[in-house]
Amino acid sequence: TPLIFAAQGGHSEMVAFLLENKANVRRKNKDGDTALSVAARGGHVEAARHLAKGKADLDHPNALGYSPLILAAQSGQSPMVKFLIEAGADVNWRDYTGLSAIDWAKRKRNAAAVIELQKANAEE
Repeated sequence: TPLIFAAQGGHSEMVAFLLENKANVRRKNKDGDTALSVAARGGHVEAARHLAKGKADLDHPNALGYSPLILAAQSGQSPMVKFLIEAGADVNWRDYTGLSAIDWAKRKRNAAAVIELQKANAEE
C-alpha cells in the first residue's frame, strides 16, 4: 500500500499526509507487515510517531509473530526500540518461537536496545 511504502522509505511527511487522508493504518503486506512494522525495521522513528498517533497497533505481529518492537531489536534500531517502549509497546511480546525483543537484542548484540528493554522491565 502507499502507506507501507512511505513508512518503509522513512517518508514521514508522506505518512502524515496519507493518514490525514484516511489511509488504513491496519493494512498488511503479503508478509503480514503493517506500516509500523516496516518503519520499525528501518528505524524510521518520525514515520512511526505519525503511525502511533494514527492508532497503529503497536504489537501487531507479522506472519512470523514478530512485533514492531522485535523487528526494531532484530534490526539494531535502538532509537526505535526506545520510541516503541515509550509509546506503550508490549516489552514482553514473544514471537512464535518464544523469543522476545530482549532475546533478539541480545542475539544481535544490540547493547543499547538491551539497556532500554531492561529499563522497561522486560522479562529476561
